[in-house]
Amino acid sequence: MHLKRILALSTVCILSILIISGIPEASALETLPSDLNTGPYVDHIVYKVIYTQDQKILALQAGWIEMDSSFFDPVYYSMLDSDPDINIFTALRNGYGHLTINCRDAPLNESVLR
Repeated sequence: MHLKRILALSTVCILSILIISGIPEASALETLPSDLNTGPYVDHIVYKVIYTQDQKILALQAGWIEMDSSFFDPVYYSMLDSDPDINIFTALRNGYGHLTINCRDAPLNESVLR
């Protein structure tokens, strides 16, 4: 029983020290610059929806779009990589890019379950 009280008190002390030490001092905060809301302004934004991947590839090669953050089919890799104006960045990712559920067989063929 005595050991449990010591352990609980130690835990509370350590947590309080961590919480207090994580709070920044008021003197350490920097003031914001006065010209924060000045600068270049945008007159208009053109937003066009590109529906297919083929259209995205053509728009990227023609210079109509600056970048696309979606995933491309690997068959286009050699064509895009050979273009000197296009840089390709790759990144490993965890997860699935596509998930298909087979609704033919039970129990997933019941729409109540899905």
